[in-house]
Amino acid sequence: MMHSTTFRKPSLHLVVLILVMTSGVVMRFWNAFEIPLTYDEYSSLYRAQVAGFQEVLDQGILTDAHPAFTNTFLYVWLKVAHTPFLIKLPFLLLSCMALWLTYINGRNWLGPRAGLLGAALLSVGEFPLMYSQIARPYSVGLFSVVFSMWALHRFLHDSRWSKAVVLGIALAFGAYVHHFLALIGLVLAGYAAYAKWRSLRSLIPVLVTGIVLYFPQLLITLHQLGHKGIGTVISTPDIPWLAHHFSYIGNHDLLWKVCLLFLLGITISKWKLVNRRHLLVFLTIWLAPLFVGWTYSVAVAPVLQDRVLIFGLPALFVVIAAGMDYLKPHLAYATILIITCLGIYSTAANRDYYALFYANPFSGVVA
Repeated sequence: MMHSTTFRKPSLHLVVLILVMTSGVVMRFWNAFEIPLTYDEYSSLYRAQVAGFQEVLDQGILTDAHPAFTNTFLYVWLKVAHTPFLIKLPFLLLSCMALWLTYINGRNWLGPRAGLLGAALLSVGEFPLMYSQIARPYSVGLFSVVFSMWALHRFLHDSRWSKAVVLGIALAFGAYVHHFLALIGLVLAGYAAYAKWRSLRSLIPVLVTGIVLYFPQLLITLHQLGHKGIGTVISTPDIPWLAHHFSYIGNHDLLWKVCLLFLLGITISKWKLVNRRHLLVFLTIWLAPLFVGWTYSVAVAPVLQDRVLIFGLPALFVVIAAGMDYLKPHLAYATILIITCLGIYSTAANRDYYALFYANPFSGVVA
C-alpha cells in the first residue's frame, strides 16, 4: 500500500534565518585563504612561539594587558596550525557561533524577529566582521558574551545545579578571555541575583563554580594591575572619540547609519510594547564597558578602544531590532531582508572592506 508523503513548506521565518546566517558565514569566510595576519596577530604569535608554557606566562601573559586564555590557546594551537587560515579558523568558527547565539538570545529575551534582525546586524557590519577575522580575543569574546546570556536565560527558567554550573563556567570563561568580559559577567550575575532574590541559594553553585575557576586568573590579574594600562599607545577618550566610535558602529557610511537610526526609531515607537526590563538588561551589557572604560581611562590610565566595546554589540543590535516583533510579520521579514542586503552593500561595496583590509591589514590595527 502506497503512503503519500506530505511536504511541509518551510516557514518564512526559517527561510529568512537561513539567509541571514548564510550571509554572516559567507562574509566571514569570503576568500578565507587570503585573509592576512595583522600586526596585532603577529605580536601575539611571536609571544606564543616559545619553548615552554612558563615562557608564555612570563613573556606573553604577566606582562600583557589581557587575561590568559588567548595566549595560552595560541601556544597550544600553533602546534598544529601553521598557516594564517588555520590559525584564524577557531576564531572564525566562534564568530559564526556568536551569530547563532545572538539570534537565540534575542528570541528568548525580546522576541524571535528581534533576534533575527540583531543577528543580521552583527552579520554584516564592518566592525564585528573585521574583528571576527582576527585571531585575538574579540571573536572569542563575542561568543563568550552570547554564551553567557544563553546560560543565564536557561538558569533563570531552571535553577537546577547543572544549569547553575554551566552559567558559572560561562562567566569564568569570559573573565579568562578579556577583563571587560569580567565586567559584563558581573552585570549578568547581578541580574541573576535580582531575578532570583527570593531563592538566592540557587546562586551558590554559580558563585562557587565561577570563583574557583577564576581564581588562577585573579592572581594574574592582580599582577597585571601593576602595569598602568597602555597609555603610550592610545589616548584618553573624549567626545570626538565617542562620535568616532558611533560612526564606526555605523560603518562610517551614511547608508548604514540611516538604516540603524531607522530601526532604532521603530523600536522607540514600540516602546510601550517591548519587554522594557529585558531591554534594560541588554542596554546595560552594552553601556557598562563604555562607562567603566571611560571612567578608568580618565581617572587612571587609557584603556578604552573601539575593539573592547565589541563585546556589547550583540546586545546593542538586539535592542535596535526590538521593534520588529511588533510589526506585521511580512513587513518585518521584508525589512530584515532589505536591511541585510543594504548592510552587505555598505560593507563590501561602499566601504570596499575586502579590498582594503585584505590588502592593508596593518591599517587601524595596533596591538
